Amino acid sequence: MHTRREALAHTAALTALLAGTGLWPAAAQPAPPRPASASAPPGSPLPAWPAAAFAARPVAAVYPALGLPVPEPSALVSLRVPALAEDGTSVAVSVSVAVPAGAPGVQRLLVLVAHNPVPLAAVFEVGDAVAPQVALRVKMAQDTAVYAVAVLADGRALYARQEVTVALGGCGQTV
Repeated sequence: MHTRREALAHTAALTALLAGTGLWPAAAQPAPPRPASASAPPGSPLPAWPAAAFAARPVAAVYPALGLPVPEPSALVSLRVPALAEDGTSVAVSVSVAVPAGAPGVQRLLVLVAHNPVPLAAVFEVGDAVAPQVALRVKMAQDTAVYAVAVLADGRALYARQEVTVALGGCGQTV
């Protein structure tokens, strides 16, 4: 019967052998950090990181940073967010787009929070194989407008807007 000490010694020896011969799995090694301006590697299924869009302020500056036209209001975009958020640290936001049959599909969904330090809260790359709907939680420090923007395959951008009153700010202060 093996003792615990023997089991630990065997485990340590095996680990040293794997690490010493280079057989330790590469997936277990942390990846080097990507710079904020880095784009996705060629052939990668991931889109490039839109660093300029996340740095853009105010909301109107986000659209040119993403190469988008100014969005038009549309009833096709549905934005659900509580009118009164009791706690701004985690506010539920739900976005969906009702795409009519034969109309261009949704390529991207954006969620923007006007008075946040970084207005662009999220960018979702969607395609024809994915239903254009997302749900997330965002942090809000004060009363603000929330925008849901749908970017269509034909290049148009449509949006819905809703005002949110925050009772307790996301940083713990009362508003």
